[in-house]
Amino acid sequence: MTAVIIGRNNTQAPFWHVINFLGPGKCEPRGIVDLLAIRKNQGDHALPLKRGDLFDMILIQVKGGSAKRPSSEERERLRSVAETYGARMILLSEWKQGSKAVLRRLEHDEWSEAIDPAEVFGPRRKLKQIASAAPNAASKAWATRRARSR
Repeated sequence: MTAVIIGRNNTQAPFWHVINFLGPGKCEPRGIVDLLAIRKNQGDHALPLKRGDLFDMILIQVKGGSAKRPSSEERERLRSVAETYGARMILLSEWKQGSKAVLRRLEHDEWSEAIDPAEVFGPRRKLKQIASAAPNAASKAWATRRARSR
């Protein structure tokens, strides 16, 4: 669900990419970071770096169902990983079946109120924009096949 939210709000280049870490047997792996949102940083940098050489990263911890929010120790681990890699921010994605996922930002040692994904990942695309942005090749192929058979 978190990747879907990011995808719907990922409307302007440079685009965010979501990396989901899988452990053995495609199960949840060890470690504090569940998802990594990453994009190329298109800002100007000091030489020898050039535009596009660096990345913007957001660390995401995902909690679903009745799972408790990360403890103080886990928040400290998240901050340590963010500092090590220079992540822009740390987000918590909470999702309960039958409802939307909610994003919260780690500020100091507490989770913020729910934030709008557009604040972080850009404005949400409308369904019409999504459909017209990438026409489905399979639909085109079927339409061509139908037209030929008539």
